[in-house]
Amino acid sequence: MGGLFIVDLYTGHIDSITGFDHGRVIETHITQEFQAGDFQIIEVYGVVYMPVTITFVGTDLKGTFTYHWNYFIMILTMFQYCPSCGSKNIRFEVKKFRCPDCGFTYYHNTAAASGCVIAAGEKLVLLVRDKEPSKGKLDLPGGFVDPGEGVLEGLCRELQEELNWKPPIPPGVSLPEFFTLFASFPNVYPYKNIVYNTCDIFFTINVPNLTEKDLRPQAGEIAEIRFIRLDEINPDALAFDSTRRAIGTYREFLKNHKQG
Repeated sequence: MGGLFIVDLYTGHIDSITGFDHGRVIETHITQEFQAGDFQIIEVYGVVYMPVTITFVGTDLKGTFTYHWNYFIMILTMFQYCPSCGSKNIRFEVKKFRCPDCGFTYYHNTAAASGCVIAAGEKLVLLVRDKEPSKGKLDLPGGFVDPGEGVLEGLCRELQEELNWKPPIPPGVSLPEFFTLFASFPNVYPYKNIVYNTCDIFFTINVPNLTEKDLRPQAGEIAEIRFIRLDEINPDALAFDSTRRAIGTYREFLKNHKQG
């Protein structure tokens, strides 16, 4: 057994997400040791909360490394062979994959993504995801920024794709003037056995007259569009940690905005 693992260092719980053939031992300072057969550890991802020391045993990544994360997601053999020469010797080194046989190098960099809190009167627009990860969970409109896009251009495109709706930007008003930035958080997005580290950037707009009849969900991506009061949003129903944190920050944003 192996594959993609999520380790919660508060509870010491480890979940196997996908199947794999190889494994090794992971040991943390939480006095918990995890056995997983004979897999190779490729990378560790997480969200910054607390210092944790991870010791890699019996792999090319010998030694002890300290990360400030409260949970970890391991990508195990994202590449089994070098995409350039086909060698089995490709390995992960700090932040990149490198093949010692041909010199091929691939940086698995953080991807930019956007999210938008659309306030329609006293309710917020939330989406029910219709695909993995987190199918059936609630999410904010938004998504990955495409090559050649700025984050706000990408957000406008996502709103049109997911909601079939074009934001009512008045003539002469720029995107930074229309959208208000209020938060940004790291996130992890597992998709088809690859985990993407993302930087999720959250904006908000106020559209008082917006109704459900104005929106149409994107087929195959969005199962349903819901208008929900902020105080009725269940954090456990939200798809991602960054979304939960964004909703919490939005509450504080509203309090500060009203006080100001």
